[in-house]
Amino acid sequence: MSDFNLTYRVLYTIIAVIVLMMVLYLERGGKKRFYFQFAPLAVLLVVLFFLFGGRDELTGADTNAYLWQFDNYDWINYGIEQGLYFTYLFLNKAGLPSQSILYFFAFFYLLAWALAIRRWSRVIGAEPLLIFFTLFSLFFFKSMGINVIRQGLSLAFLLASLSFIFVPKKNRIIAFVLLAVALSFHFSSVMAVLLFMGAYWSRRVDMRILLLLYAVTVVLAAANIGILAFKDVLGSLIVQEGKSDYLTNESELYTVGFKPQFVAFNTIFLLLFLYLRKKVNFTSYEILLRFFILSSCIFFLAFQIPYSDRWGLIGWVAIPFLLSPVYSNRLPRGWMVINTLFLIAVFIFFELTAK
Repeated sequence: MSDFNLTYRVLYTIIAVIVLMMVLYLERGGKKRFYFQFAPLAVLLVVLFFLFGGRDELTGADTNAYLWQFDNYDWINYGIEQGLYFTYLFLNKAGLPSQSILYFFAFFYLLAWALAIRRWSRVIGAEPLLIFFTLFSLFFFKSMGINVIRQGLSLAFLLASLSFIFVPKKNRIIAFVLLAVALSFHFSSVMAVLLFMGAYWSRRVDMRILLLLYAVTVVLAAANIGILAFKDVLGSLIVQEGKSDYLTNESELYTVGFKPQFVAFNTIFLLLFLYLRKKVNFTSYEILLRFFILSSCIFFLAFQIPYSDRWGLIGWVAIPFLLSPVYSNRLPRGWMVINTLFLIAVFIFFELTAK
């Protein structure tokens, strides 16, 4: 794990230097299309593919479990998540070693993110490398790559799916295929789908009402009132064999209760997004922002159960896209550099405090 983290940090440092040079160029009035970005972005994706896929079984909380499942796939009840079953089946029938499952997850995880970022960048007007750097800077990107692998893969495919619905050159057939893939690997992503539907339907609701709801859920979470009150309803959506411990307040491995650090994390970004909202004028950003608010509300109410950070992932994956207008020349000079330094500070903080 130490070698993995060292390589990961060195890679981030190299990309951070390239991005700083890039934003300084753009801040000084450089051409908006910065074609040099595609080489470091391609190299970054390739290196991350080998880093995530080639990790040893001690790197990542669930890595060893997936390697075991690969060799014993016939003994597992997959429920509706048949994508995982057919992946194990195909790789086994092809005679590939167990390590191939990690490469499989790494390849499609990065591919789905790259597709989503490429398409969202067109409507936002920011360079893909800068959006990916934002994602790279956030702690959950690595976590989804080596820990909560299936959920990370599912959410990446979900974002790619949504890009074919909300971004120009829409293709609903591709969108539904990608959505089906997402749900076949982690059905709990259906909650993200419902939240996106809620965000879409609420687009004409006064933003102040959603912000009031956000504040109320923070208060409720602090009073230890949360998602367990809706256990019976939510259980039918996310609880399958192996997931029943998601809706309980009993855990020997995970501390439950109010988590002010996560409230602060989401709120800081929310304030940034509300400011950026004034600088952009397209529906997809508004829907994505409302999705982030609604998912944050659910996340706060999930503090009283174990694995609440997995609920947080649902909204966190929208952060790179919501922050990207900073890199679209819509803000005064200096914002790109300040934002880049802020992201570097976020990365360093979470790397230093990671257990």
